[in-house]
Formats: sequence, structure tokens, C-alpha cells
Amino acid sequence: MAYMKFLKHVEKYTKGLDIRKLAAVGGVVVLILMGMVGLWILSGNPTQNTTDARAALVGLTAQQGPGLNEAVGEQDGARLSPEAGSTPVTVESTPIQAAPTPTTVEPTAIPVAPTPPTSPFAPPATRGGVRIPAATVAIDPGHGGWDSGAVYQNPGGGTFTEKEVALQVGLRVQKLLVADGLKVVMTRTSDVSVGGSPKGAVGADLQARIDIANAANADVLVSIHFNSSGSPTSQGTETLYNANRPFSAQNQRLAQNVNSALLASMRAAGYASQNRGVKTDQSTGRGQFYLLSSGSTRPSRMPAVIGEGLFISNPTEAALLKQPEFLDTLAQGYADAIMAYFAR
Repeated sequence: MAYMKFLKHVEKYTKGLDIRKLAAVGGVVVLILMGMVGLWILSGNPTQNTTDARAALVGLTAQQGPGLNEAVGEQDGARLSPEAGSTPVTVESTPIQAAPTPTTVEPTAIPVAPTPPTSPFAPPATRGGVRIPAATVAIDPGHGGWDSGAVYQNPGGGTFTEKEVALQVGLRVQKLLVADGLKVVMTRTSDVSVGGSPKGAVGADLQARIDIANAANADVLVSIHFNSSGSPTSQGTETLYNANRPFSAQNQRLAQNVNSALLASMRAAGYASQNRGVKTDQSTGRGQFYLLSSGSTRPSRMPAVIGEGLFISNPTEAALLKQPEFLDTLAQGYADAIMAYFAR
């Protein structure tokens, strides 16, 4: 009875549709679906089972007549084809959505700045953004002690000596180079002869200076001097080197650096010194200089030069050499030349 009431209730809303026929078709469809599930489970071949079920359904609809075929629809579609004059009823299939793929969030790596490589041989000195290789420089303030070098007679009395000016400039050069990171060895730091050589033993004094540079394994030897002449008008700057050593090319390059840097430094300070050039010691007519040549008892093992900054016998240049600020200028020129030599 309940089933018939349900059918009457449905018939009220379907207005003329053959409810009994639809109910019969529904029952058949349920049976077919149950059969398909059973075949699926028993045979383990879902594709073949589905094909067999579809064939069975077609055969059944053929036996029941065209009414059933129209009600079931074409093959196994989801939409039912209504009879003429009836309101279409559409059963929409709901697509099954796949479960969303879980998103894996990779941890973000925090960039770490690379550690700069370190080396025990890293250059310790830098000037103007240019790194300077580790080097040892031997600075030789010329003369000293009993050897006064060139002497200037002051107009008002007294003397002005080469040895004292060379020492003052040499100590300033040492300070500048150490500040730039180079190792500096001095042949003397006070008014003394070198090596305790007796008065007049010039060769012993010069050899002691070479020995100090060799013992320190110095990379260069720069000897600071000032020129002198019997003519008070002689003036200017020159630098000497020896061209007969295995490292004569380095000698020449160091001499060129010194000469150019001294001139540039003085020019920047307001004094345009005369450029007397870079010369070999032999070109002076006095033979090879002991400090520079291979003829010494124990020759130097590094490039070496002698800088003649100005003429102490020239009144104008002697007056400049009495000014501490101008001595700073000369020292800066020597330091610039040495740093440029190692920067190459």
C-alpha cells in the first residue's frame, strides 16, 4: 500500500507520465547494476563485465519493446528520453573530483656569504686599492759618523751636512713604508758609521751596509744621498744604478721609479727640480760604485739604487733641505717609488 501511495504521489507531479512503466524500468536497471557488480567481483575483469552487462541490457530492452528502450535511453546514458508531450526530466551526473595533491613547501635556504680564502702568503700592504706583495726594504741613509758626505757652508757661518739630511729623510721613509705594511731594515738610525768601521775605512763602511741588507734578505736596497758640485749653480735630481748585475733590468726599473717619484713629489710641493735623469754608475766617470757593483767583497743580492735628491751645494736647494716639510716631500717620493716598484 505504501508503494502505491508513493506512486500516486509521484504521478501527481509527473502529470501523465507512465509511472508504472518507469517503475518497472527502474527495477530492471537496479537488477542489471547489481549483476554488473557481482560479475566485477567474481571475474576480476571489470572491462569485460561492463561489456557483458551492456549487452544484457540491450537484449532486455529489445524484448520489452520500444517503450522500455525509450525510457532507458540510448545505451547506458544518464539522461532519460521522455515520451512525446511530456516535460523532460534531466538527471545531471555529478563529476567525482580527485583529491587535491598535497603541496610540499620546500624550506627556503638562507644564503650565507662565502668565507674569503686565507693564505699565509697574502700580501700585507695595500695602497690606492693595489695590494703590495710582502717585501723587505733596506733603507740606507748615506754617510754618517766620521763621514759627513757633502758639506754646505752657511753664509752666516756653520755648516750643513749631507749625512744629517740623509738620515732625516731615511727615517721618514721608514715610517711611511711601515705604515704601508712593508718590512723595513735600516743601515743606520743615528749619526754613526756603519759596522763600527774606523775613520777613513770607506770600503768597510759600505760593505757593512750591504751585509745588513743581505742578512735581512731585503728585496731592494735604496741608498739616500744628496749631490754636490764646485759650482753653486749645479742643481737637480738624478738616480744611479749598476747595469752589470744579473738583475740589471730591475735595477733600472727601480731607479726610474725613484727618479720620477722624487720629481713628482717636489713638483706637487711647488718646486720644479731639474731632471738630470737615470744614469748608470759608470756613466759618472768614477767607475762602478761599491754599494751597487759586483766588485765588492760580498756583493748585494738584490736590486739597488742611489738617489741624489738635490744639490746640497746649491744655495736654493740647500735652503729647501733645511725645511722639515720639504724633507717630508722627499720621503714621500721615495716611498711612492718603492711601493710602485712592488705593485707592478
